[in-house]
Amino acid sequence: MDTELQKALKFLRNVADRNGYLLNPDLRTLERIALSMVENRRNHKRYFCPCKQHHPVNAEVDPVCPCDESKDEIRRDGFCDCHVFFDESGYEHAKMRPGLLSTVACPG
Repeated sequence: MDTELQKALKFLRNVADRNGYLLNPDLRTLERIALSMVENRRNHKRYFCPCKQHHPVNAEVDPVCPCDESKDEIRRDGFCDCHVFFDESGYEHAKMRPGLLSTVACPG
């Protein structure tokens, strides 16, 4: 696995651990989202939120991960819009709906 991808996944794990979240259990989806973040870091030196960024990235206004809205999204839905971070109930619900996690539309 690419070293930059490993660093991005470690970053996401650290954010999850600090906030009591769980990461998306679908590794393929999680890696796809993390690769978008790796590209952002290569090009713009930051992990911009892959679901809320402009295309192309606008480094002056695009939010970095975890975005400010993620806590409210997780509290409301059980997961953030990017489907990276889950609370326990959102995680369990997603595991009971096969295929749900593979339908995430971001990164845009």
